[in-house]
Amino acid sequence: MNSFWIVVLSIGRLLDLHLMLLAGAFIGILAATLSARPDVPFGIIVLGLMGLLGGHMMYRWKMGIASVTVVVVAVTIAAMALGPMGQHREAGGALVQGPVGSGIAWANGTVDAITGNQPAADLGMPRKIAAQA
Repeated sequence: MNSFWIVVLSIGRLLDLHLMLLAGAFIGILAATLSARPDVPFGIIVLGLMGLLGGHMMYRWKMGIASVTVVVVAVTIAAMALGPMGQHREAGGALVQGPVGSGIAWANGTVDAITGNQPAADLGMPRKIAAQA
C-alpha cells in the first residue's frame, strides 16, 4: 500500500470521528430540548413524517418541488404552532400542559414505566461529570 492511500484512509478516519462528535453534540442538544418541553416532540415527529410524505409526493405522485415545499413547510409550521397550544400557568405559577403536551407527557410516562422509571442504560461517568459542574 503506497503512502497516498494511507493518507486518504487516515483522513477518512478523522472525518468519521469528527462526524461522530458532531452527531453526539447534536443529540445532546436535542435530548435536552426534548426532555425539558413535552410539546416539542410533536413538531419533530411531524417534521419527520412530512419529510416522508414530501418524498412520496415528489417521487410517487410526481408533484412539483415548489408545491411539495409549500405543503410540507405549511403543515410543519402548523404542527409547531399546535404543540404549545392550550398551555397556561396556574395562579401558583405551575405550567399546565395543553392537549399535545399532556399526550406526549403521558406517552413518556408510559415508556418510562416499562423500566420502572430507571434509565435503560447507565453510563455513570457523564452524570458524575455533570454533577461536578
